[in-house]
Amino acid sequence: MSINIEKTKEYYAETAADQLCSCEDCQNYAANIKAAYPELAEYLASLGADIEKPFETFPMYAENGLVHFMGVQYVLLGCGADFEKVSVSGFEIAVTDSHPMTNIENEHFVIEIWGEICVPHTVFLEYPKQESETFFSKLIRRIKK
Repeated sequence: MSINIEKTKEYYAETAADQLCSCEDCQNYAANIKAAYPELAEYLASLGADIEKPFETFPMYAENGLVHFMGVQYVLLGCGADFEKVSVSGFEIAVTDSHPMTNIENEHFVIEIWGEICVPHTVFLEYPKQESETFFSKLIRRIKK
């Protein structure tokens, strides 16, 4: 593995939090993942990554007080050519080329943790109320008349 652990730690300390999505699913992930999967958190920390600052998450659904994800991605600085697929806590972790643009200039790669990840649904964001009727709400109102 040619991961630059120090540069990865710097990235997570300085930049990764700015990349975190503000949606409720991602906020729930960040707030609960470390406690839910301590072995996974420890493994990522050994690579320099912060489990609470994912690059990308893949939420599936929320049910029975849990948010379910089918996977998550993290950025690592360095060269991923030697990164070998591993299994940690029942999750497969491997390099992926299928991810959004990182906009990172330094040499880096993205790893994906694959498997059903479940975290408590503890973050409930309040969304602004719609001040005026939308086209669709007007249409539905007219249809109901």
